[in-house]
Amino acid sequence: MNPLASLAPAIKDIASAQKNSFATTQAVWRFLNNDKISFKQLNEPIQQLACDQIKTSLHRYALVIHDWSQIQYVTHRNKTQKLQRTHQYDSGYELQTSLLVDAASGLPVAPLAQTLSSASGCYSTFNEQQTERKTHLDSLSEQIQKVEQFPLEKTCVHIIDREGDSIAHLRELSSHGFQWLIRAKEGNRIEHQGEICKVGEVAERIEIQQVKPISYKGNQHMLYVGETNVRLTRAAKSNKKDSLGQRVAPQKGAAIEARLIIAVVKDINDKTVARWSLISNVSTEITAVELTTWYYWRWSIECYFKLLKQAGHDIESWLQTT
Repeated sequence: MNPLASLAPAIKDIASAQKNSFATTQAVWRFLNNDKISFKQLNEPIQQLACDQIKTSLHRYALVIHDWSQIQYVTHRNKTQKLQRTHQYDSGYELQTSLLVDAASGLPVAPLAQTLSSASGCYSTFNEQQTERKTHLDSLSEQIQKVEQFPLEKTCVHIIDREGDSIAHLRELSSHGFQWLIRAKEGNRIEHQGEICKVGEVAERIEIQQVKPISYKGNQHMLYVGETNVRLTRAAKSNKKDSLGQRVAPQKGAAIEARLIIAVVKDINDKTVARWSLISNVSTEITAVELTTWYYWRWSIECYFKLLKQAGHDIESWLQTT
């Protein structure tokens, strides 16, 4: 089968290798449209592979990187379930992926779970049936709980970009004992040394130390890292409304003890080219430098999305109507 050609209708037949090209194409169509096979069943070999492969890692931790990607089908007018987002040229599906990565090497292993949201609902690799759409983070919380049930035999660290800096969801994850590493929004408030201040303000105060040279956006730079202890005490603000149509009042909750890691990338002229403010509840047995490296490896999920949408499977050119 050949998924690489431009405008491929999903997986298409290599005509020169088959005696009956139409029969092969029809067999693929029947496979993709078999109501007796669920997304959960199709994902089981991938899940089994992930569980087997991660056992060979020398690290007691495993990284699970979570992110979202927009699958665009703007000009495909016959797709009946397209999700209309911000404007007329932003329509298609939303893909939410949880990618397993080796904490020792940074190499991706396999996607553990995926959820595809359309206008009609959600299709997941951990549910047999279509479900109702939820917010990004509510759906992610459910997906993380499913991932934690997999027999990985490692302590998972869930890595999420700035969208994951939601105090309500961090409290929920912490209540289950899950480990997480999040890029903090520098405008959010935290408690540092008994004072309530913004993450960005604390980042300016922390003393950073030169760690090692790294490659960043194709150039060689120097990485500096600093760390301090903080508490997350702010109330959770919700966009949901009550039965009267009023916005739900902010909800207070238990304080979360966390680590704030500041990673700064500087060029040869000592100019700052990037800064990450990371918060985590991972034990101090993992150094701030290693946590920074783990977040740096988050980029592997962007490569995964690129393979899906471009040279790998070219899914934005698939011609199915559903």
